[in-house]
Amino acid sequence: MYKAQLQKLLNIPKVQQKTEKWYEMRMNMITASDFAQALGEGKFGTQKQLIEKKCTPRENENAISKANPFFKWGNMFEPVAVSIYEKLSNAHVHEFGLIQHPKYSFFGASPDGITDDGIMLEIKCPFKRKLTGDIPLQYYYQIQGQLDVCGLEECDYFECMFELVDSRESFMHIKDKIKGVIKEIGNVYEYQQPFMVNEDDSHAWCTHECKYWVLQDMNLKRVVKDAKFVDEKLKELEKIWDKILYYRSNPSAFQIEVLNQINIDSEKYSGNIKHKSKQLPKKKFNLMNGGDTYMFLD
Repeated sequence: MYKAQLQKLLNIPKVQQKTEKWYEMRMNMITASDFAQALGEGKFGTQKQLIEKKCTPRENENAISKANPFFKWGNMFEPVAVSIYEKLSNAHVHEFGLIQHPKYSFFGASPDGITDDGIMLEIKCPFKRKLTGDIPLQYYYQIQGQLDVCGLEECDYFECMFELVDSRESFMHIKDKIKGVIKEIGNVYEYQQPFMVNEDDSHAWCTHECKYWVLQDMNLKRVVKDAKFVDEKLKELEKIWDKILYYRSNPSAFQIEVLNQINIDSEKYSGNIKHKSKQLPKKKFNLMNGGDTYMFLD
């Protein structure tokens, strides 16, 4: 069943992530990454800010995002994390663009990837946040929304804590850790394979500015779709989208009720979520050259 659904998703015309068309589509829907914020459960913004963003002319979101150090860090390391996950899972990850919900046209998702077995992948490479083994509520909403959009049942939530090494000399002295080199040319990143490199190879490959990195920690959890939860939340989200459409058609109401910070009469959404997730068991994975092993941490 999973493989049939994967093939169906692969046949959807792809809108590549972070292109102008992708940003335009995002402006005209609420995406899974904004799911929690739209319902007042967001970590990085309020419901009011989300409504304001959807009702004002779009700035150059791409340029703004690239200037954000958190975004730049995640964007730089996401391909590395995907490659590590593929080695851990012995799986191939398919890339996707923005996918529209089959029932709720105002809702969409851009999954980080889906494996051949139909397991969704959600990657997080935090800039500063320490890994605790828990899934932040905002990301739980995001995962549940993405699963519903794609008609899938399970998602692997994979966090990687990367650290940059200040010099090539220090980098080469690091042993028994997953590490690698990233070449930065403008805003484009190139990645040296394999991750474990010797000094001669890395020196010859670095013809431009290079960043030396080491993986300090990682966490992998399997999240199961909660159909009741996501169905209830999408019905609540539909009310928020109707309000956004109303404000787009009524600029004076938008000015008074949103920009002037008067109560926009939105319901409050709160409560603790019992994550339907499980920690995958500790295993030893052969990721490094020469047959060394790496212990996957909780």
